[in-house]
Amino acid sequence: MYSIDNKIEKDTSHFNNFVSAYEELIDNRRKLFNIPPIDNFFCFQDKKNISIINRCKTTHFLYYLVTKLCIEYSKNNEKNKTILIDGGGNNLGYLYLELVKSSVKEQFDINQLLDNIIISRAFTFYQLANIIIKELPTLIKKLNCKIQIIVLDIFNTLFSSVSSPNRIKSKLKQNAVNVQEDKIKILDEILKNIINLSKHYFAIFVFTDFKKTFNKNIFSHFNQILEIVNTYNNKNNKKESIIHMKTTSTEKSLMLDSILKIV
Repeated sequence: MYSIDNKIEKDTSHFNNFVSAYEELIDNRRKLFNIPPIDNFFCFQDKKNISIINRCKTTHFLYYLVTKLCIEYSKNNEKNKTILIDGGGNNLGYLYLELVKSSVKEQFDINQLLDNIIISRAFTFYQLANIIIKELPTLIKKLNCKIQIIVLDIFNTLFSSVSSPNRIKSKLKQNAVNVQEDKIKILDEILKNIINLSKHYFAIFVFTDFKKTFNKNIFSHFNQILEIVNTYNNKNNKKESIIHMKTTSTEKSLMLDSILKIV
């Protein structure tokens, strides 16, 4: 079990960091989703990381984006690997269905694509911490190739094993608070570890059920953010989905309906 007292030395010198100037340029201009209105907004420089946050009740477009990340990165290059770390829910099942649907539509070999995706599923928060902080650097060293890291729903395991405060007996409340504080510290270490890796590898955090409590903490770690939100349009008298895109220097919003017309 991983705990905050069981830290590892964050030595990334063993990673294969050498890339040519051309490869670095390609990475900086990488088209994540093959959706021009979104791809053209983002450009990766010092750190190649992005957070994708879903604030809508439906997750269809979110899974579509994650599917496109996998397809565009590895479909035509068997040396590019995707490490997909799932922290909860039924994400893997939904993503597989999206991949199958896309393989039929775009006519590519899904088995070849799946061979380039390495999957890890965590069932507890401490398992997730162990995977990201201890096992992931070792795996990257063994693979020794171009890699993108996708982490899904780290909050699911963070909160799933903690009972509601109203249901905790008074004598156990302090223990519950201590456990929660310990998890928050580990969460911060997980984020720092991934951001450190994003100096050399693409790192994408995906949230299907984002907790508002951690907005400031999460946002401070990522250079680029894509949010899918619902908003009420008074003019049309209905709810509409909007994509907000942010970098450290600029931001832009797009109507989801306009994006869906071209995908």
